[in-house]
Amino acid sequence: MTEPAPHRPDDTGRDWATILITAAIVLVFVGTGAALVLARQASPRTASDPSSTGPAPVWTDEASPTLSPTAAPPSSTAAPTVGPTVGPTIGPGGVSASAVVPPQPACTARPVVHPFRVVSFNIHSALHGNTVMIGQIESEIAALTPDIVLLQEVDAHRGYSDYVDMPTVLSNALHMYYAYGVNKIWGVGREGPQQYGTLILTRFPIVAKSNTPLVNEGRLEQRGLLHTVLDVDGTTLSVYNTHLENNTPGPHGDHLALRGRQAAQAAAIIAKDPYPTILGGDMNSGPGSAAMNSFESVLSDPWSQVGVGSPNSHGNPPNARIDYLLHRGTSLTPVRAQVGRTAVSDHSPVITDYQLAGTKLVGACATDRRGSKHG
Repeated sequence: MTEPAPHRPDDTGRDWATILITAAIVLVFVGTGAALVLARQASPRTASDPSSTGPAPVWTDEASPTLSPTAAPPSSTAAPTVGPTVGPTIGPGGVSASAVVPPQPACTARPVVHPFRVVSFNIHSALHGNTVMIGQIESEIAALTPDIVLLQEVDAHRGYSDYVDMPTVLSNALHMYYAYGVNKIWGVGREGPQQYGTLILTRFPIVAKSNTPLVNEGRLEQRGLLHTVLDVDGTTLSVYNTHLENNTPGPHGDHLALRGRQAAQAAAIIAKDPYPTILGGDMNSGPGSAAMNSFESVLSDPWSQVGVGSPNSHGNPPNARIDYLLHRGTSLTPVRAQVGRTAVSDHSPVITDYQLAGTKLVGACATDRRGSKHG
């Protein structure tokens, strides 16, 4: 007879207890990991946090140009902002997970072409006979719809021209910025120092300006080279205005040779200018003269390419070419050149339409550059 097997305690209860304890431990571990993930997402790191591991801000440029002197540099207040970045987090099971970085505002330089019109005009102190006709000069300029105006023989507070402050009057009437290059000062008159010189009017903001005295002889009238740097809707343009010695020989020297030296001095200054450049003025010199040869060694005359009609600008009727607009720089393209008419001066206005190629900053780095209205 076989003996019965010895009795063993039932282990079923103990096995279920072990399973329940293990499951509870797993749930606690999973819950702790999820809480850590939520805590990191609720406290994102930014680009200014030294512990951040997110990417640094970058500049994007569709055309891939470098920031040149023709473009405004990005300012600290307009720099691209960077959205919140989240470093790697550790999820359940030790798996690395990185949060998605939101898009960053771009700084883009786009190619643009700026059309504009330039006028050079010796206004003869706005005198016709003995009558000051500054209102007529203003109307003649406005009718040409210019963007930049270069004027010679401009008076301010001078008894000779009824003490009219011509730079201020023309600037206000035409709603343009201006720079006045004073080359001669007489004693104090009724309204202040009596002044005479050249004037640049422009609808574009003036970034910088200067007036350089040109070489002179004896007691001859002082001449100057007036220079402005303009912001043409984001592209930099240099503009020069001058009025060389007149063509009458006298006891104080050979004026023909003096004009040549004045032009050579001005041309040397312009040759060093890094920006696209326009020069205008009353040169008192005909084509092929020493003065014009100096200028045309560094600048181009648009007349042979785009001139319409006669280039003569002096006399009544005009019978001599002594007033010019010249340019320099591959980004400047002349479109049309012509000579206008006037009822006041013994010089006619010279008019040239140009196109200026440049770039314009778009996006977070774009800035607003403004110049001075008065000078």
